[in-house]
Amino acid sequence: MSEHPQRRHVRVDTVAAFTACCEARAALYAVGELSLHDAFDALQEWAERDELVAAIGQDEVQRIISEAFAKVRDDPPGVSEDITPPIIDDVTWFAAGWREAAREYHEARTGRVSVVSYSDGELARLRQLLADGVSLDHAWHKLSTRAPGDVPLATLYAAEFLAQQKDPQRFKDWLARHSREDRETILKHLSKRDASCR
Repeated sequence: MSEHPQRRHVRVDTVAAFTACCEARAALYAVGELSLHDAFDALQEWAERDELVAAIGQDEVQRIISEAFAKVRDDPPGVSEDITPPIIDDVTWFAAGWREAAREYHEARTGRVSVVSYSDGELARLRQLLADGVSLDHAWHKLSTRAPGDVPLATLYAAEFLAQQKDPQRFKDWLARHSREDRETILKHLSKRDASCR
């Protein structure tokens, strides 16, 4: 009969655990996985929830967080983030080159705010996905899922290219890898394109 080792109660040093969490979040910040504010906020909430602030004080919690992030920050120590960037003077800003470039840019976009045009329905859908309580995973899933027959433009261009190659078997094999709805949309696109080229 095998003997089970006795479980020992290991007391975790809360400050050491918090320091390790700070260093982990700092590493995530350094590679762009977290914003600085999100990382700090989560650590502060953790310190309050687990009563670390009550045990060692807010100043010490702030010092531990700051030391962890100081190792990965690229700004020199002692430099305030509240430094105002230099203001472009009116002479430079209103110079003909700037003014003309801005005018041309806005004229080319014909009053659109975004570079990409969105329908009212698409904008409403995006606003719903940005609402409080919608998880990042849910939003990603909704944004990455296409409606049946909603074929990406790149796929339609690939179909046009393959049709121009005059290799029916290659085109047939490529088309077979798509869903029935996508195949219908691709063939409709090609027939419209064929009709417009005649």
